[in-house]
Amino acid sequence: MASCLFFFLLLATTLTTFTTSRPHVPKPKGLVIKLIHSDHAIVPKYFQPEAKAKLEPTNYYSGPLLFINFQIGQPPVQQFAVMDTGSNLLWVDCAGCRQCRRRAINRAIYDPSHSSTYTSIQCDDQRCIDISANGECSPTGQCFYNKRNYARGSMSSGLIATEQLTFGPIHEGIAEEITVVSGMVFGCSSDSQSLPDSKFNGIFGLSNRSYTISAFGSKFSYCIGDITDKDYGYNLLILGEEANFEGFTTPIDIQYSGHYYLSLQSVTVGNSNTYINPNGMWSKSAVMDTGTSGLWLVSGLYTEFRIKIVAFMEDLGLNSTTDESRKLCYHGNFTTEPVNSQLTNVHTIASLHFANGADLDLEVKSLFYNTNKGTFCLDVNPSITEEVTIIGLRAQQSYNVGYDLIGRMLYLQFRECAALFP
Repeated sequence: MASCLFFFLLLATTLTTFTTSRPHVPKPKGLVIKLIHSDHAIVPKYFQPEAKAKLEPTNYYSGPLLFINFQIGQPPVQQFAVMDTGSNLLWVDCAGCRQCRRRAINRAIYDPSHSSTYTSIQCDDQRCIDISANGECSPTGQCFYNKRNYARGSMSSGLIATEQLTFGPIHEGIAEEITVVSGMVFGCSSDSQSLPDSKFNGIFGLSNRSYTISAFGSKFSYCIGDITDKDYGYNLLILGEEANFEGFTTPIDIQYSGHYYLSLQSVTVGNSNTYINPNGMWSKSAVMDTGTSGLWLVSGLYTEFRIKIVAFMEDLGLNSTTDESRKLCYHGNFTTEPVNSQLTNVHTIASLHFANGADLDLEVKSLFYNTNKGTFCLDVNPSITEEVTIIGLRAQQSYNVGYDLIGRMLYLQFRECAALFP
């Protein structure tokens, strides 16, 4: 607690010259962002301080994620933040943060005291009230967010402020594609603990309460083409008026938390109309969450789904095994022979059916991942909550997903993301 107090007092002392009011700068109507695979060579390598090496293991952020590469401040400092539709805040680690376990090699951590475009937000500011439910204040009267919880105990806390963000270009070397956005609300993290993936240094929140979304209006879309290939170059996020709205629609229930809830009506496995407990007692609430890679089904649904997947694969001549974490696995690699031949004629293994007739069809790559042990395993898990099914990145591959927050509709379209690339 003493170190947190020191952090806030230090910022208040060093940032006095950067908290004056600024003229309003119109924000762009839209922004196109090329998403970066978490294992891509461009992502800096990190080391973990020895004192922080023994953290509880977690599977929530296991598997690939998609990063948004941008620069913050002036002079600009490069960031890699997770695109997360389940979070309502954009935040990055700041210099002096307590218990940060990620440190970049050969790369500076953002220091707000060195930025001429940093502006603090006071506790009585409406933006502070919106983000920090209790309107919490630092000892110097600056707004801060406290214990913004993520999966399984992960958290971040720090000051709320505004900064200049620089994005692009999406085509290398084209300066005209660089977009500078002033006055973006963000969290300057003074404490980020137990975040399982050491490759990122922040979260790019896209929930309905995020000021990132409101800065560009009320629309956004993303296309997830392939997360099995770290060099795939067409994963795309579009913020604002240019968002792609095509395909089938299903209503969005936007909660006070900002999360986007969908109504999952039923699930089928295989090409038959074998419905999994369509009138059962399991919760039908679901969210599309880009902050995790797996599919997390409420327990009753998960149990039946796993049983039917085993039967479906047995019909193809594939017998299951389990790994040390009791995941359902199969011998071989689903992209090579002989397994590839057994799956060649299978386009859809399972489908998630939402209200209004929108379907999310799941291919082999949407459900399974290849391991380095000569097996491929099902990336479907029992949900960490009994109230909601969480649909991660893997299940969203080959889909463009559009969010119309005014119309409260989600658009789903199976398509090749390269066709959307400008």
